[in-house]
Order: sequence, then structure tokens, then C-alpha cells
Amino acid sequence: MNDACAELMREEGIDAKICFVSDRYPLSHCDGNFEVAGKYYYFNLAVDLMKIQTGMKTRNFGISQNRIFKKLKNKSKNSEEDLTDHLAKMNKQNNGEQFSEITEETLKEWDDEFGFTYKGLYTNEVLELLAKESKDKKFMEEFFGTSIPDELTQRKFEFVMKYIGIINAVQGKTIRNEEAKDYFIKLIKSIITDEEKGKYIEICPGFIEENKRRRNASIVVIKKQAENIWYLYNPETQIYEQVKKGRLISKGIQYHESNDVVKPIYFYINVKEKELSERKSEEIDL
Repeated sequence: MNDACAELMREEGIDAKICFVSDRYPLSHCDGNFEVAGKYYYFNLAVDLMKIQTGMKTRNFGISQNRIFKKLKNKSKNSEEDLTDHLAKMNKQNNGEQFSEITEETLKEWDDEFGFTYKGLYTNEVLELLAKESKDKKFMEEFFGTSIPDELTQRKFEFVMKYIGIINAVQGKTIRNEEAKDYFIKLIKSIITDEEKGKYIEICPGFIEENKRRRNASIVVIKKQAENIWYLYNPETQIYEQVKKGRLISKGIQYHESNDVVKPIYFYINVKEKELSERKSEEIDL
């Protein structure tokens, strides 16, 4: 990812390089750095790409030498080696110069100018507003016209799909499937309360394997008392769309039941349908 970005920057006349954490392992994590007017700047698209594509505030672009050091120092706690040596290698690659910082104010000006914010707000800030309002139970019930928990969960979910979705997609921009999945996980978590998570809504990160490559086919299920409502991510509209369970099964979607076990999606659907039957039985007993 950083290698491709560095290549694109070089094509634009920007002196960009990458530096691998481990010289012994070419597939190890790498960071990028570029030089402008004698100053060197850091970037890490591996963690920032989803944020860039969805209008979120980046956390790893143009940060200071001190912040890079602190990040690597924290990561070293869970590593067998001192990752701050990686920073020393990058500085050596930069002719011995430390990294300069691009201030948040400057980044905000650039993001506003290039349309990476939405009406002057980062997507992070929009999600924070949604999360705050979602905690106001009375407001949510009045706004969506119901106090039935599973119905309220469904209406909230469908509302953000219809009116929010991926904010940058509204501006005619596209986002890759993997970044879309990560974004929607953040979006859904922002509007759903802790009580609703798992009890009324679940995300299943399914995939379709074609020509030995996996394509995101993420699924959301709203677990209502009377029925399960299924949604499948559509890469063309870039939102989750309601779909019949029979169609889900026919698409050849798979999912990880555990880290090492992959199963067809109908196993997951069967588990959820069994849980539905148990919910209905409990209701009859009551």
C-alpha cells in the first residue's frame, strides 16, 4: 500500500521512499516518507487509507518525530524487538534528518480545499454526534416513532444507510470494499447502543472467493422477535441493502466460523434462524 503511494508520488515529482520494519522480510510492515523543500514527512497509508477515503481525520500523516517515536515505543511492548530502531533507519534514509510536522490546522485547510471533509466536518465528528444522540433514548424513540427495541434498531440502521452511508460516496468518490467494511463497522457502532449490539444486530464479514482472490461480501442481520432481516453490502451503491436469505445462500458467500474454519454462509444463517425459533418459543412460554 505504502509502496504504491510512494510510486505515485514519485510520478508527481515528489521524492518518496518506503522503509521496511524488517530488512529480512520484504512482506513486513513498511512506512513511507517523502521530501519537500529539504524537509521530510512521514505517512502510513496501511492504517490511514480508510480514513482518507471516508473523510475521517488521519492519524499518521505528517506527524512529528516525537509522535512517531512514541507510537513505535508503544508497539515495542508487544514485539520481540525495539521498533524504535525502525525510526532510526528512516532518519538515516532521510540523510540523517528527523521528520517535520504538518500541523492539524494545515491538514484541515488542505482537506477542506480538496473536499475530504463534509461541510467542514470530518466524518469522525459526524459519527461522534450520532453516537451522542443515540444515547438519548427518549430522543431516538421520538425521532424514529417507536419504542420497540428491535424495530428501533432496524429503523436506525436503515436511516444511516439511506441518509448517511459513506459520506464521500455522496460526493462522487469511490472506496474499496475492505475500507468500506471497516468504515461501516465504525458507523454502525456509533449509532447502536451497547444493549443493541449482538442482541438485535450483528455484522458477519463474509466474502466471495473468485480466482483465488477474496471479495468482501459483508452481511448485517437485524434480529427481530418475529423474523431476521438480512442486508448485504453492495459495492456499486456502497451501502447495505436488504436481501432475502435465499438469495444470500445462492451467492456462494463464505465466512470464518473461527480463525481456521471457513464455512458457507448458510451455516451462519441456520444458526441465526435457530436462535429466532428459540426467541419465538420463549415468547410463547411467557
